[in-house]
Amino acid sequence: MIEFFLRHKLVVTVFYYLFWGNSFILHILSISGDTFLLLNILCKLLAFFIWLVVLVDMMKYKIKDKTFWVLSMIFISFFTPVVYLYRRENLFNLKQNRFRSFL
Repeated sequence: MIEFFLRHKLVVTVFYYLFWGNSFILHILSISGDTFLLLNILCKLLAFFIWLVVLVDMMKYKIKDKTFWVLSMIFISFFTPVVYLYRRENLFNLKQNRFRSFL
């Protein structure tokens, strides 16, 4: 799943923020009642799914400053997944280069 997110970073970013701020969009579209509640829950679940996939990827691989990234996912949850998707390759390369410099 993370490979799909990495290939389509821009699309995932746009949808993540649309899902995150769905209440504002639903109010603009004048959707109310049960439809509002259903769409709100659906969008929050989709945003949580994207957040969870990124968190699992962080925990699964050895990356530079893993503690920082995991804590950022908890405290700055609206911003960190998107930044991580764009920085992921660099985090792997930095981890590998740091150990090679000691050899």
